[in-house]
Amino acid sequence: LYQDVLFMHNIVEMQDGHTNSRIFRLHDRIMTEKRFKLLVCNSLLMKDFYVERYGLDESLIRVVYPGYDSDRFNTLDKDAVRAQIRARHGIDREFVLGFISSGDLALRGVDTLIASFAQMSSELLARCAVILIGKDKNIDGYRTGIEAKYPELKAYALGAVDDIQLYYKAVDVLLHPAKVETFGMTVLEARATGVPVIASRTCGVAEIFSAVEREILMDTPDAAKMAEYAEKLLTDRQFYRSVSEAAAESAKAYTWDNYFDTLIKAYKEFKLLF
Repeated sequence: LYQDVLFMHNIVEMQDGHTNSRIFRLHDRIMTEKRFKLLVCNSLLMKDFYVERYGLDESLIRVVYPGYDSDRFNTLDKDAVRAQIRARHGIDREFVLGFISSGDLALRGVDTLIASFAQMSSELLARCAVILIGKDKNIDGYRTGIEAKYPELKAYALGAVDDIQLYYKAVDVLLHPAKVETFGMTVLEARATGVPVIASRTCGVAEIFSAVEREILMDTPDAAKMAEYAEKLLTDRQFYRSVSEAAAESAKAYTWDNYFDTLIKAYKEFKLLF
């Protein structure tokens, strides 16, 4: 409850059914009492929410975007790694769509993902596989549901994986229709690997997208838009390369080294570190 520096990771208040949760009660008390000296938010989305809801003094808030490990997430050996992962799981389709999360696929918009396939041509679906990654007890049900509804499309439910950096390199496009995320680490990691991401402005990570990436950025999660953008990426290889290269280059500014440099500057600014 009491700290000099407060780091916020999630805004549970944006999720359904939050008012009965212990985490909400904790957040609410902290923000109401305002005893911290510095609040570190992981996006402007988060900052603006807390300023509006609790009337926080903006001078006490700094936005510091999370970072990634560039030794793990990069564009090195993509073709070889892609072939390795495809062989590991017997994936024989031309394109691989990724739906990757730490868990809770419903919160990350799996319903919008599934609905988007209805908006894609049968010819394109027949050339695609979709891999579902994340710790979710319903993940195999999502897989069987996808294949029952869209027999042209091959789906793989992989659960949680330890070597996630390899799977990004096997993915052509990351589909991320999350209902709300104050940041979205999987999006940053995918971009660092040169994977185009179709996400929306309901994710804080979209704030650091490059200009060309914003051309496929949804205002809110939308099945029709996601299908449209996926088809454009997979059928227009020149556009695909421009988004892929821009994503990887833009992500370089958000490694953990950059994160801690920014954080230390904030500590010094607030006289918390000398």
